Amino acid sequence: MSIGRLRGAASFQSLLGSRVRERSAHFAVHHAPTRIGEAQAGGSAGKLSTDPDDPSPKPVDESGDRCLLGCILPKRHARRSVMRSVIRRQIKAAMARVEPALEAGAWLVRLRSPLPPAQFRSADSEILRRTLRAELDDLLARCTAPRLPKAAGSRGGGTGRAPRKPESADLPPPG
Repeated sequence: MSIGRLRGAASFQSLLGSRVRERSAHFAVHHAPTRIGEAQAGGSAGKLSTDPDDPSPKPVDESGDRCLLGCILPKRHARRSVMRSVIRRQIKAAMARVEPALEAGAWLVRLRSPLPPAQFRSADSEILRRTLRAELDDLLARCTAPRLPKAAGSRGGGTGRAPRKPESADLPPPG
């Protein structure tokens, strides 16, 4: 299977409107478990646009892409186009490494904070590539990990600690 490209402003806007799936220091990942044909063609996934007698190897609407990938790399976070290209290539390579474990659907990787220019003086350096690869591999590994269902009544965002005992439980029994 291959990873297709997310296309169209509407697809990007709908993913940006969804919850962030995972975050790292510099990146955020959004995911929408949609059918691929809906994301690309605006809902015409059930209809084939080719004639059944057409000798082409596969129908257009069944491209074989399980996942669609989009990248948002704002100029305010990566000023130089060379750096944005390096980041984009690293994102695509990281997605290709974990693609068999990813859920099907549309994925959006967004650069959410600037890379420190003092640390990466060159826009295309080996240390930048290694840093990006490590951060993206860790981020996408968390995206492929099985998600535990939330407990009923849980709003998430808890501290992970056990609930505190009431203060009356700390007092000795009367008498």
